[in-house]
Amino acid sequence: MRIDQRSLEPLLLELGKATYIGQQFEFQLLIIVSLISIKDDTEPTKKFVIEYNKKNELTLGRLTNILKKHITLPENYETLLSNGVETRNFIAHGFLFSNAEMLGTEKERRRLINELIKAQIILDKCLSGTSSILEQLIQHLGGNLETILSKAQETYRRPRPLRRKKIIIA
Repeated sequence: MRIDQRSLEPLLLELGKATYIGQQFEFQLLIIVSLISIKDDTEPTKKFVIEYNKKNELTLGRLTNILKKHITLPENYETLLSNGVETRNFIAHGFLFSNAEMLGTEKERRRLINELIKAQIILDKCLSGTSSILEQLIQHLGGNLETILSKAQETYRRPRPLRRKKIIIA
């Protein structure tokens, strides 16, 4: 069955929105976990960059586990956080593949769009929660996010990319 690409545009728009909110959620968690991992106050910007680079490789699930270990969260937010991780992972890793058969009809695409809108709502609530945690954490540290991020950008130096050896097939 051939699907007209224009008929997919509304679905892909909602998928893009859900993906974007999920990435914001994940990035805020990464910032929070990096900040709470700084052990002392000496050179906090440099230590933030080091922690950020270490934590940047972690999955969303591992980031949330670190957050739960360091910060006591309200029970309702822990549940929301778990739902957010599950929702974001499904959107990022399996939504289109799992629903490929449903892309063929307008009715099924509308149903998928509604699912994506519900996912956006869940992810947006998670994002609001992490925003609140991040604001409180930054106030506790006596600064603001813009200052911390600008100092981190000044400090951060990208590592040289690894040179990969060429594979020669004889």
